[in-house]
Amino acid sequence: VLIVAGALLSPHAGAATPTFSAGTISIPSGTGIANGQVTLLSCLSAGNCLAGGWYGTNSGATETFFTHELNQNWSIGTKVPDPSGGYGLTLNAITCATAQCIGVGQSSLGATLVQYNWSTQSFQATSVVTFANNALDTTHSSLKDVACTSDGNCVAVGSVNVTAGVNSSTLLVDSMTNGSWSNAETVALPSSAGTNPAVSAGQVGCISTARCFYVGSFVTTAGTSRPFIAIRQDGVWQSATSPSMPSNAATLGSQTLSELSCVSGGSCTAVGTYHTTAGTLVPFSVTITTSSIGPGVQIPLPANAAPAPKAFLFGFQGLVCSSVGNCSLGAQYSYQVNTVKHFGGFLTSEVNGVWRTRSQATFMQIPAGADSAGQYGGVVGMSCWSAGNCAGAVAYVDGSKQYQVGVVLETAGVWASVTPVSMPSGRPAGAAGGLYALRCFSATTCSGVGSYQGYSRYSAFSLNSL
Repeated sequence: VLIVAGALLSPHAGAATPTFSAGTISIPSGTGIANGQVTLLSCLSAGNCLAGGWYGTNSGATETFFTHELNQNWSIGTKVPDPSGGYGLTLNAITCATAQCIGVGQSSLGATLVQYNWSTQSFQATSVVTFANNALDTTHSSLKDVACTSDGNCVAVGSVNVTAGVNSSTLLVDSMTNGSWSNAETVALPSSAGTNPAVSAGQVGCISTARCFYVGSFVTTAGTSRPFIAIRQDGVWQSATSPSMPSNAATLGSQTLSELSCVSGGSCTAVGTYHTTAGTLVPFSVTITTSSIGPGVQIPLPANAAPAPKAFLFGFQGLVCSSVGNCSLGAQYSYQVNTVKHFGGFLTSEVNGVWRTRSQATFMQIPAGADSAGQYGGVVGMSCWSAGNCAGAVAYVDGSKQYQVGVVLETAGVWASVTPVSMPSGRPAGAAGGLYALRCFSATTCSGVGSYQGYSRYSAFSLNSL
């Protein structure tokens, strides 16, 4: 299979082969990257990005840092200040429009917003979300994702506990209009939600200032996980609904939505996983337009998928839609070699509204001598500059059983084999490290961030392509 895949995945003759270079990101001294997490990245243009992650101090506290890239040169990481009186700030997402970036997350005080001024490379403000309903358990609230259609016009989503001392989370949303944040509000879950719906916030996206979508999952009264889609239309959030699932979905099986990609002025595609009646865990997609939510559609795994495969979406940005009906997806799945289960990465595309078939889905070809993608490896993130021309952020296990970082390129719809990226000082990425975020404007203009296993702690790195 690997030999055949290698023949199919050979890059086009004469295609430029970019060079990927990793450099260190300096963070406050005496600290290390907390749990290997350096996942935040948003770019205004090629070589001009804002990135960040979490680090741990010697006292055991968790802090967040930002670093900015100007013309492919990265600055020293700077601590993001906590809200007044708060501590333990962690950010889950950032997005930049033109001159302004918004970060969302949580601190000891609850859901938190951070605003970054790109022109001055400074933090304009750090604020805790204010709530329209003061009866909520706002200390146990967080924001997971944010989308901005322009400077001053953004939507942030997450979850909040309804009652103090009781696990009763529900959907949390907040909106910025013309530079001012409104009071945060809740959105009703589908009627099947249980007393403790254990909301798993996914991502948010907008096709216009008027229409945005928030996806994720919740637990029903029957104790099963189900996907939700909430729609914001003309400033008003509607109650969340669950999309119809493929016909082979198991009644009591898990169903989730975790990632979303939108085409401005067009539609959004959401992806997740579900259990089939055969006991497999496979990916599916839902198309959301200006007027409707489509049915769930199964996404075929590669032909070498194990008899009872399990697919896993990392939940960062493994899905990118370049135009309406044209999306690329990268993730992880299980396959077998001589009855032994392995983990691999897979790459597939939706072309003109139809996902590639099982025989067309691509098995991620790792470097010669490598072992497999590994339990924590596969295609972690994706970036596309046009339909059929993308780059995937990859983690895999080498022949010495060490996790390493790589980039896989797609040219005109054909995926090449993984290009290894050497970490600073030749260190391995580690099971908790890897290339978490990647943004490309062409094959030779990519920026990325992640973490690698240092001698005593995880360290941050940046990536550029030439």
